[in-house]
Amino acid sequence: MEKNASRIPWIDELRGISILAMIIHHIAFNLIYFLRLPLPWLSGFLNGDVFLAVQTVFIAIFLGLSGVCSHFSRHPYKRAAKVLFGASLVTLVTYILYPDEAIYFGILHFLGISMLFAAVLRKMPRIKKPLLWAAVSLLWFLVMFHLPDGYLGFGPLSVRLPKALYRGGFLMPLGFASPHSASLDYFPVFPYIFLFLAGFFLGQLPLPKGRSHAPFLALCGRKSLWIYLLHQPVIFGIFLLLEKIL
Repeated sequence: MEKNASRIPWIDELRGISILAMIIHHIAFNLIYFLRLPLPWLSGFLNGDVFLAVQTVFIAIFLGLSGVCSHFSRHPYKRAAKVLFGASLVTLVTYILYPDEAIYFGILHFLGISMLFAAVLRKMPRIKKPLLWAAVSLLWFLVMFHLPDGYLGFGPLSVRLPKALYRGGFLMPLGFASPHSASLDYFPVFPYIFLFLAGFFLGQLPLPKGRSHAPFLALCGRKSLWIYLLHQPVIFGIFLLLEKIL
């Protein structure tokens, strides 16, 4: 949300919790990835189903709230341009430092595209029954959750997708990344656009404003873009230094 927008404290606080959870995840990941510390319990947790579920919940909160907040921006195209510019910096820096795992379509790339999409949707007539549309969006997210893995659905109801879709890398932003590709951060349009859309539809409802109960979390939520941009080089710098020392 922008500075001159009417803020909703609990949204800022939830965004703050999500961004701090992401930082903790990146620190834990770097302990294993950069320092290669013998922490099998941490490695097992990061690769387990419990962590996947917790991570998905925090991602859903952050992207859903981003969809809600898309209604509050007075200059959505300018805001999207700033986010996409930040995304381009992330791509440039990671390509220089980690060319084999560079970030070509991470969370900022996704948010920038989603903001542009939301700006177009805001010009259209408001839909009826936004709660129903939000529920449908969440259902589609679940159906397409494993699209980057090559299939739709779950278990016996899953359907394999043609392998040709995942070759060449041209459809990588849509979720059809090559199984041989690697990236430090990957948030394709599908399935994550449906979390953003669920928040966008919920944002059409009257939202209670309330009051702030955790000023620090609210501050982190307001500055989430800057925190995301700055925490990465800080963490990488610290761990690169520790890697040389250890």
